[in-house]
Amino acid sequence: MANRRNYYRLLHVQPEAPQEIIKASYRTLMTTLRLHPDRGGDTDTAALINQAYAVLSDPVKRKEYDQRVHKLGIRTTSEARKPSVQAEPPPTHSHTRPADNSRAREEAQSDIASNRCVFCGSIAVTRHIALATCSRCNSPLVNPNAKTGKGKKELFGRRTTTRTAKNEIVMIYTGWPHPGIAARLRNLSPEGISFEMAMQSSPGKILKVSGNAVEGVAQVVSVRCVGELCTVHAAFLAATFQNVGSFVSTKA
Repeated sequence: MANRRNYYRLLHVQPEAPQEIIKASYRTLMTTLRLHPDRGGDTDTAALINQAYAVLSDPVKRKEYDQRVHKLGIRTTSEARKPSVQAEPPPTHSHTRPADNSRAREEAQSDIASNRCVFCGSIAVTRHIALATCSRCNSPLVNPNAKTGKGKKELFGRRTTTRTAKNEIVMIYTGWPHPGIAARLRNLSPEGISFEMAMQSSPGKILKVSGNAVEGVAQVVSVRCVGELCTVHAAFLAATFQNVGSFVSTKA
């Protein structure tokens, strides 16, 4: 097989995803999240996504691909198998006010102190040894602002640090287990995150964020929806970052 990239990961779907989910994810990536070159996306990335969709949208080619993947032993998922995606109500034009989530942050700090995952609620200890990530949902258990006390202003939309612009795809989980929703990362800081996704959320909602730059649990501060696209601002309750230097650089 010339291309060893995982087509399911490129389209952000599970191997058992039905055709309608594959088509919906492809349209979300290329149109709503603007990965198509005509909408400002990268040509090489768009070509890979098109290649993946051409195979997975064809039942015969998909079956042949699955057989080759199985034969080569290529992993199709990085996490436990999740249930199929349920239809979400379409977002409407709206803007929700920022919420004061200081109580939730205090509860999250208490959960972390007691080795409880702030996302799925599991007790995150193994043989009396505290873990860095939840053994059930793989969420981080580290509060990035616990020692500094930062993040409170983030809850009201007034940022304590400048966010670094980012332009990549992350997965958003609204519960566990959950199939995940592809979203476009807009900017990132140690205290908060902003991203765009084709699903409506609400202030106070706790989400899991998974991507190359960050693994985190964040609480929604505000949401603004225009058509199918919703811009979400959230404050981290727990997070780990892959590249600390990215907060110094201003490059996207």
